[in-house]
This record gives sequence, C-alpha cells and structure tokens, in this order.
Amino acid sequence: MNARRLLPQTRGWSRLRLTLFLTGVILILVPVAAVAVSSFSDVPAGHPHAEGIAWIAERGITVGYGDGTYRPDNPVTRGQMATFLHRNAGELVAAGATVNVPFIIGASTSLGRWFNNVNGTEPTFTKLGGGQYRLDFGFDLSDRYVQATTSPTGLFVIGGTPAVRWATASVSGTSVNVWTYRWDDGTGVPVLSDANIHVLIY
Repeated sequence: MNARRLLPQTRGWSRLRLTLFLTGVILILVPVAAVAVSSFSDVPAGHPHAEGIAWIAERGITVGYGDGTYRPDNPVTRGQMATFLHRNAGELVAAGATVNVPFIIGASTSLGRWFNNVNGTEPTFTKLGGGQYRLDFGFDLSDRYVQATTSPTGLFVIGGTPAVRWATASVSGTSVNVWTYRWDDGTGVPVLSDANIHVLIY
C-alpha cells in the first residue's frame, strides 16, 4: 500500500484528535457556572444576591411583595426581621416536644413542653404501651431528621440497680413513633420501659 495515501488521512486524524483534545481542555478550564434562578421579577440571574434570595424564597423565609417583586434594595424593619428569623427557625428546627412519665403511681404519662414552627399546632400524644409512644405533629415528616433522646424516669425501686436507658424512633407520615428501653444488671437484656423523652425534628 502507498504510504503517501495514508499521510493525508493520518494528518486529518491528528487534526481531529488535536481539536478534540483542545476542546476538552477548554471545557475543563471553563466550567459552566451555576445560575441561581429567582422567582422575583426584579432579581435577575446575574444579580449579586440572586443565589441567597432564591435560597430563602425556596424555603418560605421570604415571600416578597404582592406584585411579584423582591425589592432587594429596600430597608428591613424590625418587624420584618422578626418574621424572617421566625420562619428561619421553622426551617432549622421544625418542631419539638417532651413526654413526661409521672412520679406518682397511677398518674398518666403526658405531653410536656412543645413547639411547632411549621403549623403552630400542638402535637397529638398517644401512649401505645410500656415504653411505646406516638407523637403526631400534623405535617409531613418524610424529609425530616428526627432525634429522640431519653432520661431516667425516677421510677426506680429504692435499692434497685441503676439502668441505662435509650430511645429509638421511626417516622410514619406526620407521626414519630418512639420506643424507650432499659438495660440493667437485673435483667441482663434490653426491655421496653417508660422514660421521659425529648423529640426534636429538623
């Protein structure tokens, strides 16, 4: 085969490889910039605060004005600041509650202090059995992080052994189900046992 016939094809292939290589280098060196998209008509994508404004709008911390504008250069009043902080608290810590086990024999386990930054309603508390509870907060918990902790109840028999207590939790719709356990030297195995609990929803 004639080597001269291969030369133009080889040169063409080399040019193609060089072009692809340089294009790849340019794509690597010049990444596509992320553009914050705001829902407000007066906050274009190139605005210096577009990303932050879009972030707080997506989370409901700000709603802007009725005409669809944000008016980013307007001053903020003390009242508006309080509203922003209150809404932000609802974003960071959505809700929380405590459950109190009584010291008096025969008294009912009850819901203690609570807060709800999402819809402001008191959670519904249900005792399902020994060491089993349900707290219904009335808003969707599927994308939330739930933390459940426990503390001793004070219901130890005088002279009894100290117990290690802990809680586990699961989410079902708008409810948090909590199980509290005790593990001490007397039983040797974990058992469901009533305890004061603290639930936080983020």
